[in-house]
Amino acid sequence: MGEFMKNNFKELLYSVLDIYQLINRLFSKDKSLENYSNKSKTYLTANDTLQLNSSVKLSAENIGKTAKTIMKQYINNPDDLLKLIESKGTRVIRAKHIEKLLRLTGEYDSFILPSKGLKALFLIIGINLLSKTKMKLALSTPAMFVLEDKPVNIYLIAHQFHHWMSYIEKMPGYEENTVNNFKNIWNHEFGSKDIDKLCVQEILALKDAIARDIEAINFVKEITNEYIASKTSSDKLKNGQSQSI
Repeated sequence: MGEFMKNNFKELLYSVLDIYQLINRLFSKDKSLENYSNKSKTYLTANDTLQLNSSVKLSAENIGKTAKTIMKQYINNPDDLLKLIESKGTRVIRAKHIEKLLRLTGEYDSFILPSKGLKALFLIIGINLLSKTKMKLALSTPAMFVLEDKPVNIYLIAHQFHHWMSYIEKMPGYEENTVNNFKNIWNHEFGSKDIDKLCVQEILALKDAIARDIEAINFVKEITNEYIASKTSSDKLKNGQSQSI
């Protein structure tokens, strides 16, 4: 993994952890707060400890293992990985200049969760104009991968593939309101005053979203260390290049 990519992932991880600590500092009372969801109960105690229940932990571990097995198979053929994703019912759209369209809707070229309203309609119109893939006009879009029509970045696709697997396994943290709140925390103007506007349930749900992103980041690190970095070293050895240890 190049030094530039390493630094980017480090900065992203540190930023996520800073947000996590900021949210935790808002709670200093002794009583526990409980967030009820379909798959998890989250408790925040006086020790500021976030505990995911065993079923969510087990699901996260299984997702990581399955995703790693699949990524190992497609590590040298990310385009085939996209075909696999599409075969599972998730639309994959690739087009030139699509990144500019996504920026206008507050998205990035990657795995995009369902959207509604005028944003969804605008996204569909833009996709129909830029891509060979056409979508019916509607006020909602399904979960889909939307990417620039260029060679796939293996680090990006690994990160987003893990999110996709977590989403289809219905892990907590991908609810529409939670996703919007998660995007907002990356705004430079976002601060403690904005956190104060969130209810307890929204903050606890936001922790789920942060947990999912940390899991995806750690997955990329594992994939890089186990498959990408080892392959690079092997290729250098084959070519007679020295390795630094």
